[in-house]
Amino acid sequence: MAISVCALGSGSKGNAILVSGGGHKILIDCGFGIRDLSARLMSQGVSLAELDGVLVTHEHTDHIRAIKSVGDVHGVPIYLHERTCRAIGPAVPENAFVFSTLNGFRLGGFEIRPFPTSHDAIYPLGYAISDGESKFVYATDMGYVTREVFAAAKGADIVMIESNYDKEMLINGSYPYFLKKRILSDHGHLCNTVCAEAVRQIADWGTKNFILGHISQENNKKEIVYRTTLEVLEKEGGKLSKDFEIYIAEQDFPCETVLCRTAG
Repeated sequence: MAISVCALGSGSKGNAILVSGGGHKILIDCGFGIRDLSARLMSQGVSLAELDGVLVTHEHTDHIRAIKSVGDVHGVPIYLHERTCRAIGPAVPENAFVFSTLNGFRLGGFEIRPFPTSHDAIYPLGYAISDGESKFVYATDMGYVTREVFAAAKGADIVMIESNYDKEMLINGSYPYFLKKRILSDHGHLCNTVCAEAVRQIADWGTKNFILGHISQENNKKEIVYRTTLEVLEKEGGKLSKDFEIYIAEQDFPCETVLCRTAG
């Protein structure tokens, strides 16, 4: 089997990533209202009842909005770190599987390996998801790319990483100073140029499929995101569609499904 990935939505208004393979389906985060989340899943031919589980990255509302309903009402198992569990508090469903280490575990037909990221949450995580033949790595909501993120991304067939803001747009934009400072910090978000350089390095290790997500609707443009990463990869001699593919995750609707496309 091979993993496929569909970003059901990515951004400050909500996040949910559908990962499928071998008849198994899991979500990373459930940051939309339950009706919206269900509709986005159904647009891909998937119902909540078919999910093997939901992996939670951190406690911010745009990543856990539907957690109580998904877990307690629809019975989908929720997986999260104990520190995130404490941060969420009473909204954590009764069926939650709470882990206290970053050791790998099985979920459906996948091997799950969490890793730390740098964000202004209690204990933010990214996830490496493998079926034994292919691997997907998810890392958004981070102020810089840690060595743990790079280590997780080695050997991945698909990497989803954030390209949150254009630095000039943010600095010259209408956000208050404290919010600009937060976004620009090591516990904020990634700008387009830093994202592009991270993609370049990961591409050198053989990854061919990149999903760029968590794009700010106020301080960025999809065209700038795409062009920035494309120019960096082409400068290294890479050719679009031959050596790599770039996909843009949308906020308001699911992006196209990305299938593993391995090196060689």
